[in-house]
Amino acid sequence: GLLVWLWIIIATLRRLWERDNAESLFLAASVVAIAIAAFFGFPREQPYMLFFWIIVGISARSTATHHNRRYTLCLVLGVTLTALLTTGITWRRAQFDSHYMKALNAASQENWTETLKQTERGVALGIFNPDVLYLRGLALRELGHTDQAERSLMELLQHYPNAWYGHWILGELLTERQETVRATHHREMALRICPSLRR
Repeated sequence: GLLVWLWIIIATLRRLWERDNAESLFLAASVVAIAIAAFFGFPREQPYMLFFWIIVGISARSTATHHNRRYTLCLVLGVTLTALLTTGITWRRAQFDSHYMKALNAASQENWTETLKQTERGVALGIFNPDVLYLRGLALRELGHTDQAERSLMELLQHYPNAWYGHWILGELLTERQETVRATHHREMALRICPSLRR
């Protein structure tokens, strides 16, 4: 997917460069700026990406002569492939968010069975937000599945080592299991990351 994305950028810049006019230079600069912003931004914060695809369309349309139709066709196919891939990922993210919000609501009502069900469904779609692992671990702990809860919290810390709340709840869980050394380690980590817990 990344290679296709880079190829589209390079192909578009090349076509704009061949036009050799002020409008093309402006469009080329816009492509570079949008691509850089997209690289550092989050998917749902990129409505400006619409302009990127408009520029790609202008580039393909303005260069669609008999000499370079095959090149333009490859560009269009690349755009289509990227659009399909990103649509799939966006759909999965939207579904994940729905399950995550339901899990948060269930947890606030201490409905741990529903919390677990919604977090499991979210995790199956992908770890778009590591906090879903915390909620799952919390639900598993409350339901008495301490081994699974520990695994979920450890997975959270693999994705997000500075999750002090993950260290803290894991410390409590290990204390309940009388694993004092490990419990102390995770509580100390939580206090190191969030000193305000000492107050």
